[in-house]
Amino acid sequence: MCPPPYGYKKDPKDKHQLIVDPEAAETVKRIYEMCLQGTAKLQIVMYLNDHGIPSPTAYRKLKGLPYSPAISDAPMWGNKIITDILRNPIYTGDLVQGRRRVKSYKVHSTRHGNRAGIQALRLCARVWRGQTLRD
Repeated sequence: MCPPPYGYKKDPKDKHQLIVDPEAAETVKRIYEMCLQGTAKLQIVMYLNDHGIPSPTAYRKLKGLPYSPAISDAPMWGNKIITDILRNPIYTGDLVQGRRRVKSYKVHSTRHGNRAGIQALRLCARVWRGQTLRD
């Protein structure tokens, strides 16, 4: 089973539910705010690394959560991580399950379920509504 998206953690009462991880959620909000201010993704990466904000993998390691052992000892933020966060619909509060699953070449279906978002719904909507992601 994969770990929850950065900014979320599994509910201790129900491992099938996600709850907001307040500490990591602040970083996600900051990423969206910087994007809306017109900050390029590379500048967001440099800001996060310069300020010592742990990357999602480093954060999992620090918190004792499952992480990939294939990473280096000091993983850094990267352009792909920022892009993935900005394009992931879970940050709107909508859990999308099986979004990469295809039943057949004719049937492409996803399942949606409501979840508590990281209060970035308005930010997500503005980013997705035409705000281009600057590289």
